[in-house]
Amino acid sequence: MNNNRVQAERRWQTFFFDAGKMLRLAWDAKPRLSLIAALLSIIQSLLPVAAAWLLKLLLDAVVVYFEMPGRHFIRSISLFAAGYVVVFSLQKMMMPLDQYIKGEMQRAIGLLVRGNIYRRTLSFEGIAYLEDPQYHDLQTVSSQGVQNAPFIITGAFNALIRAVSLLVAFLGLLLLLSPLLTLLVLLSAVPHLLVHLKFGQDRFKLSFDLSPLQRESYYLTFLLTGLAAAKELRLFGLQSYLFDKWRQVAQHNNEAERQLQYKEMRWQFLLELLAFLAMALAFFFILLGIFNQQMSVGDIALYSSALAGVQTGIVILVQAIGQTSEVHLFFTQYEHLQTMPQPIAITPRPQPVPPLQQGIEFRDVWFRYTADSPWVLKGVSFLAPVNECVALVGANGAGKSTLIKLITRLYDPTQGQIVWDGVDIREFAVADYRRCLSTVFQDFVQYQLPVWENIGLGDVAHIDRRPQIIAAAQQADIADRIAMLPGGYETQLSRWLVHGETGTDLSGGEWQKIAIARAFMREAQFILLDEPTAALDAETESRLIQLLTHLKTGRTSLLISHRFSTVKLADQIVVMEDGQICEQGTHAQLMVGNGLYARMYTTQAGLYQYDPIVPTFV
Repeated sequence: MNNNRVQAERRWQTFFFDAGKMLRLAWDAKPRLSLIAALLSIIQSLLPVAAAWLLKLLLDAVVVYFEMPGRHFIRSISLFAAGYVVVFSLQKMMMPLDQYIKGEMQRAIGLLVRGNIYRRTLSFEGIAYLEDPQYHDLQTVSSQGVQNAPFIITGAFNALIRAVSLLVAFLGLLLLLSPLLTLLVLLSAVPHLLVHLKFGQDRFKLSFDLSPLQRESYYLTFLLTGLAAAKELRLFGLQSYLFDKWRQVAQHNNEAERQLQYKEMRWQFLLELLAFLAMALAFFFILLGIFNQQMSVGDIALYSSALAGVQTGIVILVQAIGQTSEVHLFFTQYEHLQTMPQPIAITPRPQPVPPLQQGIEFRDVWFRYTADSPWVLKGVSFLAPVNECVALVGANGAGKSTLIKLITRLYDPTQGQIVWDGVDIREFAVADYRRCLSTVFQDFVQYQLPVWENIGLGDVAHIDRRPQIIAAAQQADIADRIAMLPGGYETQLSRWLVHGETGTDLSGGEWQKIAIARAFMREAQFILLDEPTAALDAETESRLIQLLTHLKTGRTSLLISHRFSTVKLADQIVVMEDGQICEQGTHAQLMVGNGLYARMYTTQAGLYQYDPIVPTFV
């Protein structure tokens, strides 16, 4: 029993502590507007009280005037009427101002919170979280729920001010009418509060449960409406199939939300019935007072307003507590995301990265993506000597691309070391170490940006240096093609993300050359090339291979390729099979060894041998 009480106290302490942090977010987004919003809430809460009193005084003055006509009563009636009209008008005028302030707060807070989520995601040096579907569920729920969290908390705080003001002003009047009635009205708020808390938890749980389906819906929407899959959808006739798949996912989402809203609707009917009974009982007491001649006409208006004000205050208060409790559940996920540790090791006292003198070496490296997944690498050891090109070959799934991820520190080895001139690369600051690397990934990005920016992104610090960009384009054998584009280096490489100007697109091979130019843009000591010639024609591939050969001086490179015409020019070739190194040597040595490399090379070479049989067409 004591443990339950301690846990409940801790939950409430955490709740109020997090509520304070959410208010701080709102303050950080718009400090002055936060104060104005609070002041506006106080004014809005006082105006109904003033309107109720002025209406009572007006009605009483009218009744007295009809009983005893006199000029001074006309003056009082005029003043009370004018005051009531002014107060009533102010209430109406405050509404658009309130909506504007809420909208401005929501925009500012949304920008701040989304920026915090994006910054936190980008701060992760490794990519393990980004390949984890549970992380994407967490990110989706955090982004959707927390975007409105500070806005709701601010609104709830302002609503609390308004509710307390209404209750303090009107409860005293209601107590004069009937203490029992006041108690019943207050007790009627308890079911409201419990229902709001219950369905707040249900909505939070539903958001988590539907997060995978929402991501699937976003992906299917991308396929149906985007350019990436447009050709295959039409050529394979996939439009109806994928559309039906999207509709099934959307209907499943809608059905789950409909069932929850249906439950809420039924409870709302019961709660409104309870409010109706309380209102009916209140009017019974009011009518009883009239028949007993204990109330004036003005008192009828005043007590009716008091009853409505108390009920409104209770509803506002309950909704504020319910919304705060619900959004607190989302905020805990946001806080969890903000405090997640780095997925790779970050040394507190990094060493400077020295110029590469010996090379990069794998020392008995083992790796698997999760603790319960199979080993991808099993005791890999080899050296990439300085100023030499080492090629990695092997069947798909042998672990070659995983090696690239480890060298670039997108992941850390599960066991073993990768060393830079004998120093574990985990001893360097990640950003400093990566500045020594340049990469062309197999799945390189086609940035929908101008040509110069596409290439310049390889070295953001020098992105405005046009001669360096042109030199990189020339090295990648793409400069002549760029010169033929309508805007040269200013040409937008997109047909849909343009702003008035004409955009263009490139072929797959041309895009690959842009990616290679981006890699050459950086004066890196170590270049990693993951299938750099996969989309190039034979002539362009030959020129690029010659270029890579000439670039070896002062640079070390690691090449992954399935084209043995490229691989054979490497200084060393490392052959991988099932996550292990099965052979290592030069092209000539491996051919003499007649192992896996020789078989793979001979098989591919056989595809290009001349076949003397010429088909005859009749």
